[in-house]
Amino acid sequence: MVIAAGTARADALLLTDETAMSLLLASGSELPNSGGKPANVLGEPNWVAGSLAVIAAHRQTGGVDDFRGVYRVKSGSLEKVADTATELPDLGIPTSFSSQVGFDGLLLAFWAAKSGSDAQQGIFAQADGGPVRPVARTGDAFPDGGTMARFTSPPFVDQGAVYFIAYDEANVARLLKSDNGLLTVLAREGAQTAEGDPLQSLGQAGLGVEAGKVFFSARTVRGPGIYLLEGDMLQTVIRPGVTGLGGLNPAAIVLEDVTGDTLVLRAADVAGNHRLVANLAKPALPFIQSAPTDLSVALGTRVELRTQALGDAPLSFEWRWEKPGGVVVRSSTDTLVIESVAASDAGYYSVMVTNTFGATLSPVFYLNVEAPPRITSDPVTTIVEAGDPLNLWVGAEGGRPLEYYWTKDSSPVPSESSSLGYFVRSNAATTDSGSYRVTVSNAWGLATSAEAVVTVNPAPPNPVFNGGRFTAVVDPTTPVPGTAVPFGAETFREAAMRVAGSRLLFAGGPSDRPRDGVFAWEDGIVTRLLSAGVTLPNGLGEAEGFSLINTTSDGPLMVVGYQPVNGFAQPVGLYRVNGGTLEAIADTTMSAPGFGGSKLPAGSFSAAVQAGAEVGCGT
Repeated sequence: MVIAAGTARADALLLTDETAMSLLLASGSELPNSGGKPANVLGEPNWVAGSLAVIAAHRQTGGVDDFRGVYRVKSGSLEKVADTATELPDLGIPTSFSSQVGFDGLLLAFWAAKSGSDAQQGIFAQADGGPVRPVARTGDAFPDGGTMARFTSPPFVDQGAVYFIAYDEANVARLLKSDNGLLTVLAREGAQTAEGDPLQSLGQAGLGVEAGKVFFSARTVRGPGIYLLEGDMLQTVIRPGVTGLGGLNPAAIVLEDVTGDTLVLRAADVAGNHRLVANLAKPALPFIQSAPTDLSVALGTRVELRTQALGDAPLSFEWRWEKPGGVVVRSSTDTLVIESVAASDAGYYSVMVTNTFGATLSPVFYLNVEAPPRITSDPVTTIVEAGDPLNLWVGAEGGRPLEYYWTKDSSPVPSESSSLGYFVRSNAATTDSGSYRVTVSNAWGLATSAEAVVTVNPAPPNPVFNGGRFTAVVDPTTPVPGTAVPFGAETFREAAMRVAGSRLLFAGGPSDRPRDGVFAWEDGIVTRLLSAGVTLPNGLGEAEGFSLINTTSDGPLMVVGYQPVNGFAQPVGLYRVNGGTLEAIADTTMSAPGFGGSKLPAGSFSAAVQAGAEVGCGT
């Protein structure tokens, strides 16, 4: 820990590890460019990986600042970053600096201002001792509109990005992020919290960033609170109106520091009582400090698995063993003991810790038992027809990794997938008939399964009905006419179809355009009767696609036309196909009879039914 301290004022810097204290900067150390003036007031220091950044100021007895600056402390002396003798870009000679800086070990950021008739403010940064560059200043535009009028609170730096608060001319504050010159608004006053209250006093009482998580203070009508921005999600960490925060009912909460998952807060109540509080106490929810990871043990040895967890008592434990038939609980203490481990004890394990506030599950780990393989389930004799899939499976246990070696009639046979004990032929042939075995091996031995006899019978010819043989009309390999793209699955699942003489009429299309048109199949040839993109009657514009009306009649060909409505394809009319042109039967430009002139809405036509030359629909 680094602290600024002194007998009368904070004029020295000290480093402590809680047992010993060393001096980093002695009282009376001279400020650069000050004409010999000592730094008798030091602001809050930042200590990162051997480099120290600090705001230093010399104060006269009357409290007037006659010299200010931003400095690095190295080898017991101050090294200037910027001071009241430095011309800052886009600002000029500053007259004051904030008493804190942002620093992540490489990038340093600070606030500076110039008083007078051309008064201005700005946020500035310096990367690893390089030149000072402006991040933002008065007059700059916000990404969401308006201009920056002033800044408050010191900036914060995390992973090379600068976070700060700026106000517009209407005094509305925004929380901003500057990363490689890209400025982003993360939050602004008036934004709604999870409780539905607008944010006020954004960031005036503290700002902190840790690993991309942005913590900030704010007020609402309910009082002060602490909030978290993770990605685009605004979360409440300390809700307004909280009671019992460090023993206080706070009227003010200041965010002092963020480190990992630890927040350091300063709270005060209306009576003037103050507390410095942090979430360093034992967690209320179960928190697993340690749990086993993947391990391999010899057969027959004693296995002792242990977990350590924190949380409000009483804690209960479940050691969960994932078996094919479900999860088995093997212990209800913080330790699982297997006196003599067997091959059957191998598997995936986890431990769940529970109390009255909730439950926490450890990561899953694998217990590997170093045993030779043992067949637990032999492949079974199977009869399939040619063209059908052939699947054989063997169950085995033993030390991992297990390898599988399949044979047919004592000769090696490759499988499309033999991992995890499966043998697969997606399209079996009569030549796949034979006697199959599988040998399972690992580093400790091998085992061979019993024989499974596979019979692949020739596929029967296509069945015949009423003198005609069943053949494939359209399948997922059939290209849409005029393209090389096959019909999509929706064509076979949802399309209405009708038989007209020797032709089969259907609607469909490729996967990305399932209503691409209306088609006819005849004698093995698919032709297009109607295409998406044709112009619909009554000024409705181009059709996005078509579907057939459900029918078993031989009447005229009637279809439903679709157009995008509110971003979704909606049926907008019923049409008769007459010589390649469309005749409107009913569409969204027409009035519904008996409804006072109201137009037929989109969706009226999706449930249409055709009977001969008549068609019915409901709305």
